[in-house]
Amino acid sequence: MSSRNKPQKFSILSAAMSLFLASLVSAASPVQATPNTFSMTAPVNDQKVDLKASSNWYLPITVTAPSLGRWELYRFTAKFYDTTGNRVLQSEWDVNTNENASTNVEWAFKLGLSNLSYLAIPTSPNIVPSTEVSNFARTTLATSYSSGAFKPGVYSMELYVTALSISSTPELVGSIDTLTIGKPAGVKCAPGSYSATGTWTAKQSCTQAGLGYISKDVASKTQTKAAKGYFTNAKGMISALKCILGSYQPNAGQKTCIQASAGYFVPSMASTTQTACPRGRYTSGRGSSNCALAEPGTYVSLTGQTSVTSCAAGKYQPDFGKAFCRDADPGYFVPFARSTNQLACPAGMYQSSSNGTECLSAPAGSFAYGQLTDGNGATAAVRCSLGTYSNSIGNSQCSEAEIGFYVNTSGAVMQTACPVGKITPGRRSTSALDCSVDAPSL
Repeated sequence: MSSRNKPQKFSILSAAMSLFLASLVSAASPVQATPNTFSMTAPVNDQKVDLKASSNWYLPITVTAPSLGRWELYRFTAKFYDTTGNRVLQSEWDVNTNENASTNVEWAFKLGLSNLSYLAIPTSPNIVPSTEVSNFARTTLATSYSSGAFKPGVYSMELYVTALSISSTPELVGSIDTLTIGKPAGVKCAPGSYSATGTWTAKQSCTQAGLGYISKDVASKTQTKAAKGYFTNAKGMISALKCILGSYQPNAGQKTCIQASAGYFVPSMASTTQTACPRGRYTSGRGSSNCALAEPGTYVSLTGQTSVTSCAAGKYQPDFGKAFCRDADPGYFVPFARSTNQLACPAGMYQSSSNGTECLSAPAGSFAYGQLTDGNGATAAVRCSLGTYSNSIGNSQCSEAEIGFYVNTSGAVMQTACPVGKITPGRRSTSALDCSVDAPSL
């Protein structure tokens, strides 16, 4: 450790504290440490403590300081060094209290010494954590230790405190020069890792949980497959992620989820199956969380479909989400595909069948009304009655026999003239006997 310039004396953030701690240093006897404990009630520079880390995977450290006044936020910084004096890790904690610290304030830390460098939240009975400031630790690794692995061996640590409330400079409050890690029994594997014994030793390191697996507990001996409907996409995860909407996973131990196929959907998270779109609905692409409705003029007759089908000519569909098309009614026609409505046959035309794509013209000798008052089109042509006739196709009414003419049959295509010199007394005559009036002389 001679390669580092380490302070030989320390103070704690104020002249009063410096004097108080100086008196403690001068009067304190050497601290008697036990494995996994380190009391810095009277901190001493260059304190020699063998912690061994034999029964746990973290190092509890308790720091007790005299009254610091109403300083609400502190930062503790732990710097770790290897035997060559090179810094391998720096960990920082922001610790805050809402209390007026009129008595000694005690902080308890857990400095993670596993191969994953896990660090727990500082805790103490007389500290009230603020809801506005995080108590979580921040860890910085030196470049040569970028993997985050502490190998078994001897390390050193320095602990500093900074009063952030008054922007003070860091003060060294204690150090350990012989911090032995990894023997005799090793340290417990941190969450996210595992080994055959649940510990990390010189002969056996902890392994990060693999893709598709988790290791949620301290000292895990095995990794666990991510459950169905879940996945893990990174190593060292302590909990699996839910498959999102539009995806599913039917198998355990997977690193990804499967997107819903076209024609299918997944409406909820952590799903293990996909569902076929029902009739009247469809999906054209992958990863859908719901199905689209068939548009008016189209239909979807089967489940699990990727597209709609257009209604053929002679059929129509005015609504969304239907599994069929409607037939054009008698008296109506649908001339185009993908239609949303049917059309009534116009005047002079009719349609007697369903599914009509066009209307028929009324033949000569008959007629077809246009759209009736009830809105319906004509379903048949009507023969002209006695006294009327139609001499062309597509008529919406028959013509009356004129004066001097008569029509004595139904469905007539022409009128018949009276004998020479005779006329009928009026229009719409139905018999030759109606030719009983002498024609006026010219």
